[in-house]
Amino acid sequence: MSRDDDLTARVAEPDFWPLYFFDDHAIAAYAEGREEQEAEEDALRAEFWLDRGLGLELGFEPGAEYVHLAVRSPESDRAETGGWDDTAHFHPHVMPWSELDLLCRAAALQDPALRHPGPMLALLLRFAFLTEDDDLDSITPLVDAAFTTVRPLAANETAPRSRGRADGDPRLVRPAGSARHRDRVGDPGRRLPDRDAA
Repeated sequence: MSRDDDLTARVAEPDFWPLYFFDDHAIAAYAEGREEQEAEEDALRAEFWLDRGLGLELGFEPGAEYVHLAVRSPESDRAETGGWDDTAHFHPHVMPWSELDLLCRAAALQDPALRHPGPMLALLLRFAFLTEDDDLDSITPLVDAAFTTVRPLAANETAPRSRGRADGDPRLVRPAGSARHRDRVGDPGRRLPDRDAA
């Protein structure tokens, strides 16, 4: 993740997270106060490097209700789309919680200033989903710690984050009736409906 002061300051702004989680009131207030050109300048691009040229790239344009996740690889000159979240044709369920946790740990090893749990977990949580093996008692403290690190509390708040999907609650990130699928060579495939869910 870029550690420049601008990015660190951006995720610490009180209005950043409501915009990032598509809060209608925050988007309306943002649109009132910004011109189109200024909005483009506010776009956020964060890179999380894992190892040997592998990494994840997150793109977010405030007010546009669109977050893009891409994978960087030394074999490709450009980032390949891994998932996106918007209010229309979203595809946010990219990785199970256990993979997100491992990716955050790997990135923190590459860049010790990128602590875990911290900004990477908070920003990428929207792309994770839960499996039947996940233990919420061990996940919730990590998620709370990540949001406490990056998101200052408002004067009327008593918890580091609210408890809805809009703020990345891990209880709600798995889509109903979805399961992980691997093809014969072990590559992750598309998510298929659970047979029991039909």
